[in-house]
Amino acid sequence: MKTWKLLLGIGGTLALGSAAAMIWTYEKAFRPQNAREKIPENLPDLRQVDDYRDEIFHNMETFQAHACEEVFIQSQDGLRLHGRFYMGEAGAPLVIAFHGFRSSSLRDLSGGMEFYRSHGLSLLLVDQRACGESEGRAITFGIKERYDCLAWALYADERLGGKTPIFLSGISMGAATVLMASDLDLPASVKGIIADCPYTSPEDILVKAGGEMHFPTLPARLLLRSSARVLGGFGLNESSAEKAVANTKVPLLILHGEDDDFVPTAMGEAIAKTAKEGMAEFYTFPGAAHEFSYLSDKERYQRLVCDFILKNSGYDLLKKA
Repeated sequence: MKTWKLLLGIGGTLALGSAAAMIWTYEKAFRPQNAREKIPENLPDLRQVDDYRDEIFHNMETFQAHACEEVFIQSQDGLRLHGRFYMGEAGAPLVIAFHGFRSSSLRDLSGGMEFYRSHGLSLLLVDQRACGESEGRAITFGIKERYDCLAWALYADERLGGKTPIFLSGISMGAATVLMASDLDLPASVKGIIADCPYTSPEDILVKAGGEMHFPTLPARLLLRSSARVLGGFGLNESSAEKAVANTKVPLLILHGEDDDFVPTAMGEAIAKTAKEGMAEFYTFPGAAHEFSYLSDKERYQRLVCDFILKNSGYDLLKKA
């Protein structure tokens, strides 16, 4: 009798410990936390932030001052998603932009989006689920967000009559999101995808982050998978950027900083190599940390993007300066 009580006690303790570990993992990995701030003050803790801090906040303030139309759509699982629409010149392409993990479009994308806007393009800056004004209780690293991307593309295609070229763009998690959407049934008006510092898969980047916190790989994988499935209602391996681009018919421009120690440059390269021949362009930026390729060399970054948009839509941004 005592033995059974002991075993039951041990079993109960292990079950409680496993549940606690699962909840802790879910909160750390998938909950939005500070993502609802209008302009997040918590800039990434990267060595290059101090060099560009003033420019980042100037870009955010400049872009926030532009008038926009607040737009809303519904996700496939019933969430109200929010975006900001900026109308450009007649006939100019539309860029639909997706920000990174626990962030905002203003913080992550203002510099590049200001360049697009000043050269005539229309813009749709979306709040990813569980961020900004969009509903949601979990960030799923592109698993569910890829369907949100599809929903935004369909919304834009219908709104613009199916004739305006659309480019999907994202940075970090946003980059992985647009790449993971690349094998979905996107409208024909989507002419290209621009992905800045994407990760190969949700599990890859989460396990890497866990390793930096000294978590063993196998337990980390098991906890991430179980917490995502049990508490978040999604499978962490349902999709990946690598798997999606292998089947995409949409041209890809993949950009990555060579000093990115958060999402390794090798991940961007691996994604590009997975795409079918001729479908992906891949360029790196020497000395650039995570999300800093644009700021580290704006002239080259803009030239690559302009060339990509011209090649895939016929629209020359540089003639619109």
